[in-house]
Amino acid sequence: AIGLKNLVQYEIDGKVVYIFDNHNHAFYFWMKSLHEGLFNKGCRLIHVDQHKDTREPENYNVDIDNIDDVFKYTNETLNVGSFIKPALKHDIFSEVIIIDSSYGFDIKVEGEYVLDIDLDIFSKDMDYIPYDLKVSKIKDLIKKAKVITIASSPFFIEQDYAIKVLKELFNYDII
Repeated sequence: AIGLKNLVQYEIDGKVVYIFDNHNHAFYFWMKSLHEGLFNKGCRLIHVDQHKDTREPENYNVDIDNIDDVFKYTNETLNVGSFIKPALKHDIFSEVIIIDSSYGFDIKVEGEYVLDIDLDIFSKDMDYIPYDLKVSKIKDLIKKAKVITIASSPFFIEQDYAIKVLKELFNYDII
């Protein structure tokens, strides 16, 4: 799924929230937000997802100071499983904390962070983690995040359900 087809951007409670379809687009929005001074380079990334998304990309050849190059790299090199390692390699984030299991939802997060959510954490495969626990923890993470990126992941979760969850997470009828 190449190209940014679906995107919405909101400012909610003083923070920028990007919502898009395929998860690799998070890389572009992290760079855009960093260039706009919305978070400090080297903070943590909190990645809430059914998948770790830490595969190696084909290469790390991107000029992170050139937003056009970042856009091209995001769309032509990265995929939905390989967008986190370039952000770590280029020191955008000092570390990634992955929340992809029951254990992950027990982690206490301190300090500055960018929150990256894949709505497939609510897919049927993840029903072993109570729905209310996931919503509650993610709402808590939203409150302290500097920037929020959200993938609707059309290949991994039914989109009407993903939109319903998204609305609940923000207590808004934003879509």
